[in-house]
Amino acid sequence: MAEVAGLLYDHTGLEGITIPLDLWFEAESFGHVVERQEGTLMPVVKEAPFDTPEDIEIPSDYINMGQFPYIEEAAKIIHEKYDDKNVPIIGEVTGAFTLLTDLVDLGKIIKMLNSDYIEIDDALEEIN
Repeated sequence: MAEVAGLLYDHTGLEGITIPLDLWFEAESFGHVVERQEGTLMPVVKEAPFDTPEDIEIPSDYINMGQFPYIEEAAKIIHEKYDDKNVPIIGEVTGAFTLLTDLVDLGKIIKMLNSDYIEIDDALEEIN
């Protein structure tokens, strides 16, 4: 992860180094089941971890789960390698609504937009 990010910076001269992340790294730390298949970049979503937005519980140690430890290690490697160049290290963040639709079934969330939007709004506040 760190090597790929560094190579892009080395060969293009971009003004920052972006850690390559996928769209599901936050959701995985909440228990979202994602199956990665060999030969494809697109993971297959197996199941959402929560039935309703009200059920969402943020694990107290989510920052130590899923891909987070690897991302932290990549940031440390990049920092050590490029510290003398004073280059920013950039991480991407999934939007709250997208994360919500990973944590609770997308179809269920879409149906709730017309009738239970307060519950969705409360869940978005919790995620943010």
